[in-house]
Amino acid sequence: MCGEEALLSASLAEVILLLRTEMQHNIAEAGGLAGWEAFPPGERELHEIAAYQRICVKLGEDRPATLTLKEWHYVSLFIWGGCCMHKEMNSVKGGNAWMMAWWSENNLEGLMKLYNWDNSSAATLGGDAARE
Repeated sequence: MCGEEALLSASLAEVILLLRTEMQHNIAEAGGLAGWEAFPPGERELHEIAAYQRICVKLGEDRPATLTLKEWHYVSLFIWGGCCMHKEMNSVKGGNAWMMAWWSENNLEGLMKLYNWDNSSAATLGGDAARE
Protein backbone atom coordinates (compact mmCIF):
# COMPACT_ATOMS: atom_id res chain seq x y z
CA MET A 1 0.00 0.00 0.00
CA CYS A 2 2.84 2.37 0.78
CA GLY A 3 4.34 1.58 -2.62
CA GLU A 4 1.07 2.27 -4.43
CA GLU A 5 0.71 5.60 -2.62
CA ALA A 6 4.32 6.48 -3.46
CA LEU A 7 3.72 5.56 -7.11
CA LEU A 8 0.65 7.78 -7.27
CA SER A 9 2.54 10.69 -5.77
CA ALA A 10 5.70 10.17 -7.89
CA SER A 11 6.54 12.48 -10.77
CA LEU A 12 5.89 11.32 -14.32
CA ALA A 13 9.64 11.19 -15.01
CA GLU A 14 10.15 8.83 -12.04
CA VAL A 15 7.27 6.60 -13.10
CA ILE A 16 8.53 6.36 -16.69
CA LEU A 17 12.01 5.42 -15.48
CA LEU A 18 10.61 2.73 -13.16
CA LEU A 19 8.33 1.34 -15.87
CA ARG A 20 11.16 1.30 -18.41
CA THR A 21 13.42 -0.62 -16.01
CA GLU A 22 10.75 -3.19 -15.20
CA MET A 23 9.73 -3.64 -18.84
CA GLN A 24 13.39 -4.26 -19.73
CA HIS A 25 13.40 -6.88 -16.97
CA ASN A 26 10.28 -8.52 -18.46
CA ILE A 27 11.76 -8.54 -21.96
CA ALA A 28 15.04 -10.03 -20.69
CA GLU A 29 13.12 -12.76 -18.83
CA ALA A 30 11.25 -13.58 -22.04
CA GLY A 31 14.52 -14.10 -23.89
CA GLY A 32 14.51 -10.80 -25.74
CA LEU A 33 12.05 -8.68 -27.69
CA ALA A 34 11.10 -11.53 -30.05
CA GLY A 35 10.29 -13.75 -27.07
CA TRP A 36 8.25 -10.97 -25.45
CA GLU A 37 6.26 -10.39 -28.63
CA ALA A 38 5.66 -14.14 -28.97
CA PHE A 39 3.81 -14.20 -25.66
CA PRO A 40 0.01 -14.23 -26.00
CA PRO A 41 -1.56 -10.96 -24.79
CA GLY A 42 -2.88 -12.55 -21.57
CA GLU A 43 0.57 -13.77 -20.57
CA ARG A 44 2.13 -10.39 -21.32
CA GLU A 45 -0.48 -8.80 -19.08
CA LEU A 46 0.47 -11.15 -16.23
CA HIS A 47 4.13 -10.10 -16.60
CA GLU A 48 3.09 -6.42 -16.66
CA ILE A 49 1.07 -6.89 -13.46
CA ALA A 50 4.10 -8.56 -11.85
CA ALA A 51 6.23 -5.57 -12.96
CA TYR A 52 3.72 -3.17 -11.37
CA GLN A 53 3.87 -5.16 -8.13
CA ARG A 54 7.68 -5.12 -8.14
CA ILE A 55 7.62 -1.33 -8.59
CA CYS A 56 5.20 -0.98 -5.66
CA VAL A 57 7.40 -3.18 -3.47
CA LYS A 58 10.52 -1.17 -4.35
CA LEU A 59 8.79 2.12 -3.61
CA GLY A 60 7.06 0.73 -0.53
CA GLU A 61 10.32 -0.40 1.04
CA ASP A 62 11.62 3.18 1.05
CA ARG A 63 8.38 4.82 2.15
CA PRO A 64 8.35 3.99 5.89
CA ALA A 65 11.62 5.91 6.38
CA THR A 66 9.82 9.12 5.35
CA LEU A 67 6.85 8.68 7.73
CA THR A 68 6.45 10.46 11.03
CA LEU A 69 6.27 8.30 14.14
CA LYS A 70 2.50 8.76 14.36
CA GLU A 71 2.03 7.78 10.69
CA TRP A 72 4.32 4.77 11.18
CA HIS A 73 2.25 3.54 14.15
CA TYR A 74 -0.93 3.89 12.10
CA VAL A 75 0.53 2.08 9.06
CA SER A 76 2.06 -0.72 11.13
CA LEU A 77 -1.10 -1.33 13.18
CA PHE A 78 -2.68 -4.58 12.12
CA ILE A 79 -5.78 -5.87 13.82
CA TRP A 80 -7.27 -9.17 12.84
CA GLY A 81 -10.73 -9.81 14.14
CA GLY A 82 -11.76 -12.85 12.13
CA CYS A 83 -15.47 -13.40 11.83
CA CYS A 84 -16.03 -12.24 15.46
CA MET A 85 -18.55 -15.01 16.15
CA HIS A 86 -16.61 -16.33 19.14
CA LYS A 87 -15.93 -12.84 20.44
CA GLU A 88 -19.65 -12.09 20.33
CA MET A 89 -20.46 -15.39 22.02
CA ASN A 90 -17.87 -14.75 24.74
CA SER A 91 -19.30 -11.30 25.44
CA VAL A 92 -22.81 -12.76 25.78
CA LYS A 93 -21.57 -15.56 28.04
CA GLY A 94 -19.64 -13.08 30.21
CA GLY A 95 -22.67 -10.81 30.48
CA ASN A 96 -24.87 -13.76 31.40
CA ALA A 97 -22.42 -14.90 34.10
CA TRP A 98 -22.31 -11.38 35.57
CA MET A 99 -26.11 -11.12 35.48
CA MET A 100 -26.59 -14.51 37.18
CA ALA A 101 -24.05 -13.55 39.89
CA TRP A 102 -25.91 -10.27 40.46
CA TRP A 103 -29.22 -12.13 40.86
CA SER A 104 -27.61 -14.48 43.39
CA GLU A 105 -26.08 -11.60 45.39
CA ASN A 106 -29.43 -9.77 45.49
CA ASN A 107 -31.55 -12.86 46.27
CA LEU A 108 -33.50 -12.65 43.04
CA GLU A 109 -35.00 -15.62 41.24
CA GLY A 110 -33.72 -14.70 37.79
CA LEU A 111 -35.26 -15.57 34.49
CA MET A 112 -38.48 -17.49 34.06
CA LYS A 113 -39.39 -19.57 31.04
CA LEU A 114 -41.63 -17.88 28.54
CA TYR A 115 -43.61 -20.00 26.15
CA ASN A 116 -43.51 -19.46 22.41
CA TRP A 117 -46.63 -20.16 20.34
CA ASP A 118 -46.05 -23.93 20.04
CA ASN A 119 -44.97 -24.42 23.66
CA SER A 120 -47.98 -22.49 24.90
CA SER A 121 -50.33 -24.81 23.01
CA ALA A 122 -48.49 -27.90 24.27
CA ALA A 123 -48.61 -26.65 27.86
CA THR A 124 -52.34 -25.91 27.60
CA LEU A 125 -53.24 -29.29 26.05
CA GLY A 126 -50.69 -31.53 27.75
CA GLY A 127 -50.15 -32.61 31.28
CA ASP A 128 -47.48 -31.71 33.83
CA ALA A 129 -44.62 -33.07 31.68
CA ALA A 130 -45.59 -30.76 28.78
CA ARG A 131 -45.84 -27.78 31.12
CA GLU A 132 -42.44 -28.53 32.60
